[in-house]
Amino acid sequence: MTPPGPPQWLPEALADLLRRRVSVRRFAERPLDAAALDRVLWAAQGRLDGGARRTAPSADGLYPLGLAVLARNVDGLGQGCYLQHPFAGLEPVEAGPGPGRRVAEAAVGEQPWLFEAPAIVVVSGDLPAMLEHFADQQDDGRRGERYLAMEAGCAAHNAALYAAALGLGSVLVGGFDDALLSAALEGALEPGHVPLALLAVGHPHTG
Repeated sequence: MTPPGPPQWLPEALADLLRRRVSVRRFAERPLDAAALDRVLWAAQGRLDGGARRTAPSADGLYPLGLAVLARNVDGLGQGCYLQHPFAGLEPVEAGPGPGRRVAEAAVGEQPWLFEAPAIVVVSGDLPAMLEHFADQQDDGRRGERYLAMEAGCAAHNAALYAAALGLGSVLVGGFDDALLSAALEGALEPGHVPLALLAVGHPHTG
């Protein structure tokens, strides 16, 4: 049986982008352009219309997510760890290969693409703030945890789609040791933030 194609009402450009967005687990040893990385970050948590709204939805408009970047091979950006400010750009946190290596080593199991990727985008979130804000929505007070995970998924998927539009590859990683990753990102996580997801980004290996 031939699988159905996209619905007729779906814009072809979007349908094509959804087809092209696949998990890439081998990256070429080719620099990632800093401007391309900036667009991917914008897709995840960029500012819209010059106001407070961002590119990913947020429960009650709290926008509890944060982004950090581990740059390994980014043209125009020194190797190291950076904190992304949605309204002000990247702030250097720690220079050199150490931060990226520590983040890759925090992965659960064999995930060599985290060592190969030119850049890793870290999505974090303010869990205490979300739990407090939505405490009355669930008997155990944990509803905010669900919303935070949903927002992280939306932001990461936006970034992955934009990466695909630029001809880049990406893979979303959720298998990591929380404590090790938090320690590896010391200084790159905003107060109260916990790591939620990693998105490795770069040019796909074609060999």
